[in-house]
Amino acid sequence: MSPPHAAALFLLAAGAVACQRSPTDAEAEALVRRYNTLVTEAYRAGDYRIAQPVIGADELRRLAAHVGVRLDQGLTMDARLVGVEFKKFERKGEEAVVTTEERWHYLDRRIGSGEQVGQESRDHYVMRYQLRKVDGRWLVDSTEFAERPEVGRTEFPDRADPGSLHGVETTPSGGSK
Repeated sequence: MSPPHAAALFLLAAGAVACQRSPTDAEAEALVRRYNTLVTEAYRAGDYRIAQPVIGADELRRLAAHVGVRLDQGLTMDARLVGVEFKKFERKGEEAVVTTEERWHYLDRRIGSGEQVGQESRDHYVMRYQLRKVDGRWLVDSTEFAERPEVGRTEFPDRADPGSLHGVETTPSGGSK
């Protein structure tokens, strides 16, 4: 192939990548991993804004409500992602869906002392992450359980009714992370 043809082919390939509307599997995986890292830090610190760089507006409001409910109870959540397996990547235009299987370890801590409150929990989730491009960058727009979650703890801190605080909607079978 002559150098001008090779250059044209290279430019065409580069243009195709630049116009790519959906994230690659690696980009989608990296976003979900960063989301889980930042959301975990937000719960631990009691500050939802930590996760703001990677989540859409509705997901941010939901996270703020979940963190706020715990703060109202004098608690933060110490969460640790024990393992994640990426199961499926789907794309449609400027949206993508990533399905994972995850294992988590949770415990609530009292603000100030850091003492553990209640039972710890080892949970298993199959999650669906809805990714969307907003202002030129990919964000986690929403999350949902793809299957009913397996929750290890049998008792929950009951110092406040989460449904009455911060506009959080609760469902017994899950439905959101």
